[in-house]
Amino acid sequence: MAEFGSNIIAQTLSLNSVQNILEELGFEKDQIAKWNKPIDIPFGAATELFVAREAILAGLKFSRFDLYPELSVYIVDDGYIPGSVTKEAKSYAPEKIIGGPVHHRFSNQNILVYKIERLHKNNNNVHRTVTKPLEGKFKKKFLLFKGISKRSDIHKIFINGFGFGKNPENNEFGDGLYTTPNIDFAYKYAGGNGVLLIFDWSNNGPNGIKIKELTGDEWAATVKGYIRIGLENYLPPPQYEEDILQGPVTSNHHLIRRENKVLIPNNGEIQVVGKTDASFNAFASRLYAVIYFY
Repeated sequence: MAEFGSNIIAQTLSLNSVQNILEELGFEKDQIAKWNKPIDIPFGAATELFVAREAILAGLKFSRFDLYPELSVYIVDDGYIPGSVTKEAKSYAPEKIIGGPVHHRFSNQNILVYKIERLHKNNNNVHRTVTKPLEGKFKKKFLLFKGISKRSDIHKIFINGFGFGKNPENNEFGDGLYTTPNIDFAYKYAGGNGVLLIFDWSNNGPNGIKIKELTGDEWAATVKGYIRIGLENYLPPPQYEEDILQGPVTSNHHLIRRENKVLIPNNGEIQVVGKTDASFNAFASRLYAVIYFY
């Protein structure tokens, strides 16, 4: 994960291990043969998805999106940066950003927008670099972040509103809107040509939002239930009534799929996931900034 500015590595996969995972995911042999180096897996990253992302972004062809639809978000699609967006953080209505009408969730609000050059691979302070144009504007705010690999998806968000769909992070808590308080983790998914969304989540979001903290066996049953959908000895995940689920991020999807084993991670990575219309309204109302990378 060094290219994304983090020095915290959970494990280093050997070349042979990487190629085995690519084979399990359904990459063709001629594509697997093109991969020739180990991969560092950062804390908080799902091993299979991170390996797949690295391979797809490196140009390896992959066609089994029917089995792993979540990988489709890694197809390279730079999109474009609106001409009005500069390196200076400016307040815009979403209608101006996309040049037309937006979903009612984003009406009557302004959002700070700017662009920034992709980070150097040796950058050791992602937060300071990325938020520098916001200096002095958010000292007392608690922020959540979401990385999006396709610039074009910001248009879809403004047009359709937040909601269920494919999540680049993982699907550990099921369909929903995935965010994290860790900007390094979010930037990993935005990459050098994506978009970073920043939410002002002070006071745990708007009043009336119900949050469920997942821990222990409850967290494990949820993660296994969603990751192992359709596999042998599958048990459906518990269902919750709360608007937002919050809990640790696991990094061993391949072991959960193959061996039905899940260990509660102690790396400190947390995901905050919106699951209901009320949560999507809350996140839309708290969208604070949109950052384009180029």
